[in-house]
Amino acid sequence: MATMSKEATKIFLMSLVANQSPGRKPYKVNTNDFDEEWSQKSIGRDFKFSKKRSLLSYSAEFGFKRVVSFLLDTGVVDVDSTDNDGRTPLSWAVEKGHEAVVKLLLETDKVDANAQGGKCDNALYVASSRGHEKVVQTLLENNADVNAQGGKYGNALQAASEGGHVQVVQMLLENNADVNAQGGLYGNALQAALEGGHEKVVQILRKKINGQTATK
Repeated sequence: MATMSKEATKIFLMSLVANQSPGRKPYKVNTNDFDEEWSQKSIGRDFKFSKKRSLLSYSAEFGFKRVVSFLLDTGVVDVDSTDNDGRTPLSWAVEKGHEAVVKLLLETDKVDANAQGGKCDNALYVASSRGHEKVVQTLLENNADVNAQGGKYGNALQAASEGGHVQVVQMLLENNADVNAQGGLYGNALQAALEGGHEKVVQILRKKINGQTATK
C-alpha cells in the first residue's frame, strides 16, 4: 500500500470488513459516508497517500471522523504510530483543530495526551498556539499537563499569549497555568503578549499577576 487514491482507500476499508476476525465484535463501513467526508474536505479524487504515513494518520489530519472511528473499531491499527517526522495521528488532528477526531483517539486510552508530537511539540502547546479552543478543552479534560515545557515559546500559555488567543489564555489560567513560568523566545507569557501587541491578553495576564502579588 505504497500510495492510495480515493478508490484504493475504499477498497482497503472494504477489505478490512471482509477479513475481520470472527472472534471480534462485527464492524461495517458505509462507503457512501466515506464519499461524503472526502468531498466535504475538497480532496481531489487522485490524491495520493505517502507510504511514509498510515491511513489513520491521514484520516486524522483531514478530520475524517467516520473513517477514524471505523479504523479504531477494527482494533488492528496502531493508534499511537509515528510517521517519519515522529508525528502521531493525535498530533495531526490537534494541529488541524479536529476536536471530534481528537476525542475519538483519546477515548481509546492508548494515546498519551502529553506525548511529544515529533517536530510539532506536545499536543496542548500546538492547540494553544493555533487557538483551537475546543481541542484545548478536550486535552485539559484528558489530563494534559498545562505547564509542560517545550516549543519555541516555552509552554502552552506563552504560545497562546504570543498568538493573541484570548479564550485559550483564559482557559489555561483557569486550569492553573503558571503565569510566571520562564522560558521560550520571549521569556514569559506577559512579554510574549506584549511582543505580539495583544492588549486584551496583556490585561488578562497582568490582572492574574497582580492578583497573585496581592495575596502574598
